[in-house]
Amino acid sequence: VMEKAPLLGIVILSKESARVLTWRQGMISEDEEMRFELEIGLDDELSPAGSGRGHLGGAQSDLYAQKVAVQVKKNLVELTRAVVDVAHELGWQSMMLIGSPKFTETVEEYLPLQWQDKVIGKLDKNYIKATLTQIADSTTDLLDTWKQKIDVTLAQTVVDTFSAGGRATAGVQKILDALAQARVEHLVFSSDLVINGWYD
Repeated sequence: VMEKAPLLGIVILSKESARVLTWRQGMISEDEEMRFELEIGLDDELSPAGSGRGHLGGAQSDLYAQKVAVQVKKNLVELTRAVVDVAHELGWQSMMLIGSPKFTETVEEYLPLQWQDKVIGKLDKNYIKATLTQIADSTTDLLDTWKQKIDVTLAQTVVDTFSAGGRATAGVQKILDALAQARVEHLVFSSDLVINGWYD
């Protein structure tokens, strides 16, 4: 199956930053990096145990951790809105989330429903500093599954449309004629594709 430019958005998350990337026809490009500030209002009052700044333990240390968690969640919710804007701007068709489940699950939860359905998978990996090659290598399986789903869905649509007498055609000569007349929006071909209602 050949489409003009199937697009997948990849969002890599950490506590203090996020990387936004796009997969397009076998290539991953980085679009943006976003950094967060932890504004918890406690820097002069207390800090976590072991920080070397006259830390307070017990319940106060727990309070510090809770306030950090609240701020991180707030940042992730704001990030989610920004990611949706990027997704619309770049024309993403699906989205992949990478990072700790406590980050990826928060982002997925606050995505609009139509985008929640477009999340093809989540990877529990700390890839905030990973190279593009490392990211591509680690996402291969999910990417292959996503591409295959696009291919089969499009192919099935063509077969169903052709069978119903709609705007689709099959057969070498008819397709060549349509190509010559610039009437082809999607071209589907496969020597081993098995889908309902069609065998070649």
